[in-house]
Amino acid sequence: MAMESVRQRRGSVLSWCLFWIAIVGGIAFLYFLMQNPKDNYGSDPQRINDLANANLNVTKAESKDWPGWRGVLRDGIYHHPIKTDWPAGGPPVLWRQDVGPSYASVAVERGRVFVFGKHRTHQNRETLQCLSETDGRELWRFDYEASYNIQYDNIPRGTPCVDGDLVFIVGGGGRMHCLEATPDASEPKLLWQRDLLKDFNAPLPTWGVAFSPLVVGDLVYIMPGGRGDNSIAALDKRTGQTRWKVLNDAPAYSSPIAGTLAGQPQLVCLMARRLVGLALDTGKLLWEFPWATDHDANCATPILVNKYVFISSGYAHGSAVVQIDHAEGNFTASKVYVSRKMQNHFSTCVLWKDHLYGFDNAQFACMKFREEPDDAKPLNWTKGNLDKGSLIAAGEHLIVLGEFGQVVLVEPSPEAFKSRAEFQFTTDKTWSAPALAQGRLYLRDSKQIVCFDVRP
Repeated sequence: MAMESVRQRRGSVLSWCLFWIAIVGGIAFLYFLMQNPKDNYGSDPQRINDLANANLNVTKAESKDWPGWRGVLRDGIYHHPIKTDWPAGGPPVLWRQDVGPSYASVAVERGRVFVFGKHRTHQNRETLQCLSETDGRELWRFDYEASYNIQYDNIPRGTPCVDGDLVFIVGGGGRMHCLEATPDASEPKLLWQRDLLKDFNAPLPTWGVAFSPLVVGDLVYIMPGGRGDNSIAALDKRTGQTRWKVLNDAPAYSSPIAGTLAGQPQLVCLMARRLVGLALDTGKLLWEFPWATDHDANCATPILVNKYVFISSGYAHGSAVVQIDHAEGNFTASKVYVSRKMQNHFSTCVLWKDHLYGFDNAQFACMKFREEPDDAKPLNWTKGNLDKGSLIAAGEHLIVLGEFGQVVLVEPSPEAFKSRAEFQFTTDKTWSAPALAQGRLYLRDSKQIVCFDVRP
């Protein structure tokens, strides 16, 4: 009994010691974080984990695939190293394949490359091609009737979204399809289809339906822009049935994104005249911020980081950072700054190490991203000759695609434009954003898609 009492006392003392060690260690860790705040948004592991925890299309931020618009986290960043000593003519070409015209980017998942566009010979049909990641050969294709008339090319804009064996596409006229196909399938299975304009009482936008659908958990989020609480909707991803639909906003040309803001995962959508945050499960409006532009031409995808949202628009409008706060059960959206700078016409910036890189109308530019209010946000520098292009980030570098096929490997720097390699991919108009998966860079123009080898 005496020995048992001694052991109990020793165990109790040891437990208290461990308890106080944990308390002191936790305080020291919090102090370290306060003294060393992170502003490296381009590669901050905490930001990656926060977004991944919101289940953005896939739940593993370390994935080397590119399952939809702007990659795994919709931030335009490939979070892995690439080869950067490119020869004068560009990286080695692994393969090229003829495709139909489109402004959509490509999705890459589990050895398959999904390319969406108009049929090469039948212009009243839209086609999804599934290509081999290894050699570009066509594994299967799915096409359907798609007759519509919009301004500036009757071709698709929205990028496919891949979620496991499911592939979602939305055409320029609002026809949406969900296909099921395993990596070894010789042809896909059509699970469901919706006519978004008809089903959601939506007008055909001037430049066509342009959003790329987003999958979070069991739901696929869409932005049909319909009247009568039909503006934004969540569908069951396997059946296509409507789970909820909300708001009366007119459609724009941006794509939805999900992330954690002010401690709560939410859906963020840039509509024709305002930016909104919604509850993922119910569609409840959490907050809003006015953002009306000429021609309702809000095209860029919002960028989310911590409690901030960055938005930008062309047509002489500019950009803004919005701060989202949550107190006593209510969300608020307030202006951090509004600037006439960084007027993205159709592309979206990349946020890298507290600086934004993107297109200020027809100039490639760099702009400081600060969290202090009332920052005037002057541009750090601009680079002409690339016109209205697009970009992604990879391996501590930016890959910039100019409007007419110029490709530039850029070392991101707030001091000056630093080109590390350049080559001419095509002379056609290139409004399809680059994609990067498994060390393979995908570029497309109106006639072809080319796969370049940038594996380290």
